[in-house]
Amino acid sequence: PQNINVAKAAAKRAAIISGLAVHLPRGKYLRQLAKGLMIGKISYAAAAVTIPRFDIAINDAARSIVGCRRRDHIHIGDLLERAGLPSLNEVAAKAVAMENWKCFYSNDVGGSARNPVGDFVFPIPRRPMRSTTP
Repeated sequence: PQNINVAKAAAKRAAIISGLAVHLPRGKYLRQLAKGLMIGKISYAAAAVTIPRFDIAINDAARSIVGCRRRDHIHIGDLLERAGLPSLNEVAAKAVAMENWKCFYSNDVGGSARNPVGDFVFPIPRRPMRSTTP
């Protein structure tokens, strides 16, 4: 249910970007809005699950930025490249990498201790305290 709500919110934000495309010049500013409003929202959910509705919302925002319609049948890879937006796979890969980084480097316990989950998942091999060379 939460992912459906995120997908609906992403679709609404894509519609907002489409509406703003009438008033703003296509390109830089719409790209910033799309990345800030949509990609950030989708990336939190994409770490757990990716559903096709996320992809549709990203593609619709890219069409608004570039200024084309669905009936123009532009290849999605080319469309996303021209719009300067990441694909859903790129968003998901970055989100998972970020979650791993947070698990490894998180300092939830305070002081200088690392997160116990990070210590368990990513153990750091301990070196001997004394030098082994004579």
